Formats: sequence, C-alpha cells, structure tokens
Amino acid sequence: MKTGSGPSIVIGHMAPAHACQLPCDPLPGRMETAVTSFMSKSVKQHKAQDIVEDIVNDLSDRRGLGQEWDMLDPEMRDEIKAAWIALAVERI
Repeated sequence: MKTGSGPSIVIGHMAPAHACQLPCDPLPGRMETAVTSFMSKSVKQHKAQDIVEDIVNDLSDRRGLGQEWDMLDPEMRDEIKAAWIALAVERI
C-alpha cells in the first residue's frame, strides 16, 4: 500500500509505510515475554496483597489475636504484612 507520491522505503528494522512506522522487534516474542512477565508479577502482587488483607481481617476479628494485632506499632504491622505479601508472591 502506497501513501503519498513516493515509494515506501524500508530501512533496517523499520516497519513498512502502511504499518505503525515504529521499529520492529528484531527478536519476535521478546516484547510479549517481557509484558507477560511484568503482568504476571503485577497480578501475583495484587493477589498476594488481597490474600494478606483477608488474613489480617480474619486475625483482627478473633478475640485476643485482634487485640494483640492492634497493639502492634503500625510500622511493625506494615513490615509484617510486607513480609507475608513477599511470601505469598513467591508461592503463587
């Protein structure tokens, strides 16, 4: 497909004139793998956070445990939750 008055020129890894005009990936699949990896890490992180929030909510509803959890310094609670999230991400 030609656009304009002149012929389309392809240099190196440039897309044809009818395409997006951005450099093509010289190793097909590399970008998809990176995006999939990023998305799976993001999804794992989100799931892990949801799991930890459910555990903390359950723990907070139990007599004695909830009171002990609430007595912890907020910074300590955040450290504990971060450690639990990291453990969950490793196992998802």
